[in-house]
Amino acid sequence: MDPALPAELEREIFEISALSSPKYIPNLLLVAHHVKVWTEPFLFRSLSIVSNNNYLGAASEDAIRIASQKFVKLLDQKPACFFQDRVRSLVLSGLEDGIVARILSLCTRVSHLALFGISTEPAWLSMIAEMPLLEISSSIDGFFTPLGVDFHHPLFNTLSHLDLFEAPASAGWVDVLCSLPRLTHLSFNSDTSLENVSFREILAKGTSLQVLVLVVGSIQEIESEDYPFSEYRYFADDCRSVIMLVEDCLRDWEIGAIGGENYWIRAQNFIQKRRSGEIQAWQYVVRGTG
Repeated sequence: MDPALPAELEREIFEISALSSPKYIPNLLLVAHHVKVWTEPFLFRSLSIVSNNNYLGAASEDAIRIASQKFVKLLDQKPACFFQDRVRSLVLSGLEDGIVARILSLCTRVSHLALFGISTEPAWLSMIAEMPLLEISSSIDGFFTPLGVDFHHPLFNTLSHLDLFEAPASAGWVDVLCSLPRLTHLSFNSDTSLENVSFREILAKGTSLQVLVLVVGSIQEIESEDYPFSEYRYFADDCRSVIMLVEDCLRDWEIGAIGGENYWIRAQNFIQKRRSGEIQAWQYVVRGTG
């Protein structure tokens, strides 16, 4: 009796294994050539590429984090269409401009994009605008320098999730932002200038918004008497608004990219509990990261 499994079942087993535990995909590639053919595409579905200096940072348990030096070698070895056909979630952290431009030019079908510790360039806008983006976390002013962010640009037409690292400098940006056709999730980072951000106005005009998050980087910042959280007491009047602790944005992004509970999911769960009465409606600060 032939103990071999049917090829279709064998492939399904290996693909499920690859999807459930991405960090083990490099081991699966060594099993056999046909297993490599089946599972290698999943290795690059969610890419986290960091500068070599940041490579020793703690990636999430199941995420795969690649040093830029190693990834550049992969770019040289693979045909241009290889990454175009595979990469769907992409986060770049602390990379040089030339490497960023090269990666963006090849990974053209990305739906979830993050650029951490990177000064964005106008030359990248056309490449990013061609992507079928649903989510972006980035400093975006640099794409539109010197005129300020143009929220009428096609880049924003498909976005459901927008994570802004700074307050846009363009005039009247709140009205245009709140009219984006698919935007449901919006966040800002507390360690950047927020003088030009009127969360009250965004909540009033953003009738399609489901989640508005002010991201805070440390529990000390939340608990500090010097930080003016009293300015955001009106968050208690709208269940959609949350102040959220995210101590490691890169790791949080990696968790979300592989289907885990990132800060968007935690915020949604918190908001649902406020609506149901499980959490008091006046509570709007989420101090835990889990």
